[in-house]
Amino acid sequence: LRLRFTNGSGTRRTTRYNTSNMTEANYQNKLKKLLKENGWHVIKLVRLGVSGYPDLQCTHPERVTMYVEVKSDKGKLSPVQESRIAILRHKGFTVHVTSPGTFDEFKAAIGSV
Repeated sequence: LRLRFTNGSGTRRTTRYNTSNMTEANYQNKLKKLLKENGWHVIKLVRLGVSGYPDLQCTHPERVTMYVEVKSDKGKLSPVQESRIAILRHKGFTVHVTSPGTFDEFKAAIGSV
């Protein structure tokens, strides 16, 4: 990831960020920004009373609703999350499980959903 900054004199500076060092929260914010820039409406699902739902529900006027579970590079799905994701997929929803190390794959996948 490269961000470009311009200082007051107009000089450009490029800063690189290694996504593999991102916290889960920072990575989730990055994903939400990417999705919104690509026309998705993103809802952060918070304690629905039913455990195991993915972190984000994403809708798009021209695409199917999808869910995104965000993990750190060391994070793994709990058995409840695995079960909930299987149920959602069985019902026809697209569910992505992504971490900073799989960002490029996720970015490519949202173009084809």
